[in-house]
Amino acid sequence: MSKLRIPERLKPFLFIPPVLLGIAALVWIAASRKGPERRSAVEQPQAVRFIVASKSAVVPRVTAYGTAHPANTWRGVVQVKGRITEKHDHLQAGAILDAGAVLARIDRRHYDLAVQEIEAGLAELAARQREAEIRKNSTEQLLALETANLELATAELDRQKKLLADGASSAALVDQESRNVLGRKTKVQELQNQRALITAEQATLRASAGSLAARLDTARLDQAHTEMRAPYACQVAAVQFERDQFVGVGQEIVSLHGLDAVEVTANVAPQRIRPLVPEQSPAPDLQQFVANDLLKRLGLTAEVRTIGIPGAAARWQARVARLAPGLDPRTRTVGVVVVVEKPWEKVKPGQRPPLLDGMYCEVELRGAARPDRVLIPRAAIHGSDVYLIDAENRLRRKHVDVEFELQEFACIRAGIQAGERVIASDPVPAIDGGLLQGTRDDDLEARIAAASRGPGNPR
Repeated sequence: MSKLRIPERLKPFLFIPPVLLGIAALVWIAASRKGPERRSAVEQPQAVRFIVASKSAVVPRVTAYGTAHPANTWRGVVQVKGRITEKHDHLQAGAILDAGAVLARIDRRHYDLAVQEIEAGLAELAARQREAEIRKNSTEQLLALETANLELATAELDRQKKLLADGASSAALVDQESRNVLGRKTKVQELQNQRALITAEQATLRASAGSLAARLDTARLDQAHTEMRAPYACQVAAVQFERDQFVGVGQEIVSLHGLDAVEVTANVAPQRIRPLVPEQSPAPDLQQFVANDLLKRLGLTAEVRTIGIPGAAARWQARVARLAPGLDPRTRTVGVVVVVEKPWEKVKPGQRPPLLDGMYCEVELRGAARPDRVLIPRAAIHGSDVYLIDAENRLRRKHVDVEFELQEFACIRAGIQAGERVIASDPVPAIDGGLLQGTRDDDLEARIAAASRGPGNPR
């Protein structure tokens, strides 16, 4: 059997038939295959949480921290020296004492003797004043008599001179009457001098009596200072003496803390105070700063809460009293001093402690309520926009004006209307016009409502 011989000139074209067969096969397969089934596109909604915006009055608040200290601290300083003869039975650090309680007494015998000595001196001066008054009265009576005698002697002298001129008297009689008049004048002058001396003596006695009276007052003050009493209801902070101890003037022997009020200085950054100030508040003048009246005019209130005491938290209403002087050099904050009245009321051992010296506290400062504001979560704000769900359940961006922030919430001045649905979750991706499936967050709305009103009445 002979083999088929392919001419040499045709061998380069031998690949063409297989390629043509392959193309034909592909064309046949493509022609016999059915095309893909066409379906209309369906948009998938994105699940989000939302709240329904509502306008109400919002109370601006700022939280700060500070340490409690008694508003009144009294230091018992000795004003007279002596030996301690009596000490209060319960005078020890931490004890509670009533107002007027006798803390200590100093031996007063020396001061009693000083009072008695001055009283005796005053009695002596009073007797001398009475004697001087009697002598003065007697001198004035004698002076009146001598003055009358002088007048009579003067009249007789004039008569004798007239008789001498008429030749009915002698010069000897005139000389005798002249000497009589001179004697009467001398006596009157002596009595006048004596009266003046008595008057000067009385002035000296009155001055001496005034000096002794002042010394007596001082001695009686020394007597009173031998007894040290508590000026008000207090807690004893420190005791630095014992009975029978000798103490000197100026020595501090006891320190007390008043129970009527406690102060807490809350350190707040200056920019955080701005939301508490009403927008239309008048410009303060110097007199308002001097009288600490500015904070009252702003209507600021406060609440103090204990922290770091598990199971024994308490809160107190407080009065915003004043601003601390200057900025804290370390934290660059302003100190706002708030006062808690009667911090020992409603104390329950193990449940509600008193507000003690050195206790670390949380202070919430509150301004006047702002009407017609919307409160939303801070997480709902993206830059200066919020995401809303429109009537067609699609995402819409809207610019808002944020007035201030309250921890996890933000107060919106303008940009959101009541009834609009604000997205509270974070949609990813946040496409403007994207379809949404919203779920209303009732718990978050309740928290927002509570935050807008502020906390309830302090316990």
